[in-house]
Amino acid sequence: MNARWLSLLGILALCAAPQGAAARDINLTIGKQETLDSNILSEKCDILIAESSHFQPGAPVLVLLDAEMTFRTVKAIIDHLVNTGRLPPVSIAEQLF
Repeated sequence: MNARWLSLLGILALCAAPQGAAARDINLTIGKQETLDSNILSEKCDILIAESSHFQPGAPVLVLLDAEMTFRTVKAIIDHLVNTGRLPPVSIAEQLF
């Protein structure tokens, strides 16, 4: 066979191969939204809370002030540090605007 036919057969083989790496939709929950009544602000505040995978009542809370851009990244870092034993369980909170 000449190179032209081999190229065509190669392309057909790639097209017919199963697509194991195809994208798929998954549900991913990073945190839950809560509403708090603020006596100081005299209004309700919406916050996003993410508990570590080893959550314990009374665990410390990390409050993020710039979480619009960093919440997911900080959540991943905190989970890694907690799962490797380098940080005690921590919850993460941010105010939603």
